[in-house]
Amino acid sequence: MMRPLFLALAALFVLSPVAEAKTIYVLRHAEPVIGTSDPGLSPLGAERAQDVADRIMAEGTPDLLLTTRYRRTIETIEPLSAWSGAQLEYYDPRLAGDIGRIRSADESTIVVVGHSNTIQALIAELGGEPGIPIDHYEYDRLYKVKLDESGKAAETTLVRTDPRPERPATGTFPVALDAVSAETLQFDMKNGAEVVGTVSWRYEPSSDALRLEEETAIERFRLDTRTEVLLSSLDAPAGTVRISGTMGTPVDVAATFSADGISGHSEVRRLVYQPQGRVPVDLEGGAIERSAALMLAHHLPVDAMPLAFEWFNGYEPGVRTIVATYRGKETVTVPAGTFETDVFELRGGAPSQTFYVSVDEPRRPIAIEVAAQPWRYELRAFETP
Repeated sequence: MMRPLFLALAALFVLSPVAEAKTIYVLRHAEPVIGTSDPGLSPLGAERAQDVADRIMAEGTPDLLLTTRYRRTIETIEPLSAWSGAQLEYYDPRLAGDIGRIRSADESTIVVVGHSNTIQALIAELGGEPGIPIDHYEYDRLYKVKLDESGKAAETTLVRTDPRPERPATGTFPVALDAVSAETLQFDMKNGAEVVGTVSWRYEPSSDALRLEEETAIERFRLDTRTEVLLSSLDAPAGTVRISGTMGTPVDVAATFSADGISGHSEVRRLVYQPQGRVPVDLEGGAIERSAALMLAHHLPVDAMPLAFEWFNGYEPGVRTIVATYRGKETVTVPAGTFETDVFELRGGAPSQTFYVSVDEPRRPIAIEVAAQPWRYELRAFETP
């Protein structure tokens, strides 16, 4: 996948006059085959590419199709190209001139196929609403951005293409407070094969609450943060979260969450197309906080998977649906020893994670891998009072 190109995209437009209103469809390529350097589409991806063509043609024939020079983007646009007969051109999101072509083009209906780390920056540059970041496993967003005669985005519509991923019904986070014992877990944080930092998770249960603390230190990436979550309920998630420290720039997140809502503030360095500085947090309730969900994920019942729940992340303005799916058993060796583990994925969090959890009691997270990134947690030590 392309390297993040947000800075290049942010400097794109010395704007050309726009003579008429435009409609610009923007989408990520469909599902690729796994395991090759320049993959084409999988059967599921080919089915989605046809659905994209059906949806766009139902609203009218596009005038211009733009795609990067990767098989997965080219094959995503091919059904629409064959059906519409529209002009097909290649573009490079690293080049301001190529992206500027989208806004200054004479064509009134344009379709742009890109990648998870390029299309939202493009939508933001057009003045549209890109929404929360795209997860690695998310391929079904189709944005429709309407520009008025002045070149300003007048409307952004997001639809979900087919086939839709099968999901279990969304429920509450299925872990009981009294299932959690007091202990501290120490992890090595690896970037590729190299240990670059440490993470500690501390669990402090009491008669009516559960206190969670996470400390992360990765000097190379100027990351030194402390997260504190106090949970008074998990049946209907309720509590408080505070995140402080630095992630290259100072971090200050504080929120209260319950079934009635999520409120507070968030200040953290974000992607360039997102709001910067201190922003309010004001969301609908019923979701658990992300750090708490990750720290408690090893207590999820694997025999009940697949299961779905919602979490919110103080770093971004939205609630996500997370799907936990069991993948089997695997023997894993980490600094703390060799363990037989249950393996399951949490998908939908941007990024998604794969958990390796000890089969034997007490269950502990032995390793955690971050999807499509080189990060891996490995359990180094554990302490119980």
